[in-house]
Amino acid sequence: MNNQKKSLGTLTLNNKRTKPKSPSMLGNIRLQKHHLEMFMRDFDEDGDTEITANLAAWDSRDETGNPYLVVELQPRWNPLRHHQNEVRQSGGTIFDYLREDED
Repeated sequence: MNNQKKSLGTLTLNNKRTKPKSPSMLGNIRLQKHHLEMFMRDFDEDGDTEITANLAAWDSRDETGNPYLVVELQPRWNPLRHHQNEVRQSGGTIFDYLREDED
């Protein structure tokens, strides 16, 4: 999973705010399919209408000095899912992985 792309985006200052409740920043994110699949699994496992995801941001400046944020969206850390992904990539099953842990 280390070689999979991150779901990254940017937020820039909203210079066209017309109302006090208009957003301070606007942007977009490139959501990777593997993250969407994890989100969908979380919905299925939780059986709820919402899930919580992790969001991180780094402040940066463009070539003209204007500030913007780089944002990353990730599914919440789930140790079991992490182990299942490792096993899937190795070509085994989760039972193979669990047997290895017993040794």
